[in-house]
Amino acid sequence: MITKCYIKVKSFNYKNIENICNSSLKEINKIEFLSASLTRLPTRTKKITLIKSPHVHKKSREQFEIRRHSRLLSLKGPKELLKKVIKSEIESNKRSFYYSLKWQD
Repeated sequence: MITKCYIKVKSFNYKNIENICNSSLKEINKIEFLSASLTRLPTRTKKITLIKSPHVHKKSREQFEIRRHSRLLSLKGPKELLKKVIKSEIESNKRSFYYSLKWQD
């Protein structure tokens, strides 16, 4: 039975997420019963503004930002084979990223 699996990968480091997704795609495309595609989702940016000196110079401020990069891996194939591939490729290489799975039968 062929099923679809969507893996949403999130990270603060774009180099790390690109390496993980590209290596996973190469390994998945080598297997003949699976097909995979990669979609880049919009980068979420959160900006934080702080006053440099809390007691004087209220107009003097600093800005910081946090960027969260997201990718969506779409896999299609037999469910048992997909579970093995996810366990070997995604879970074993987990360094500094988060992922969530969604199955569609």
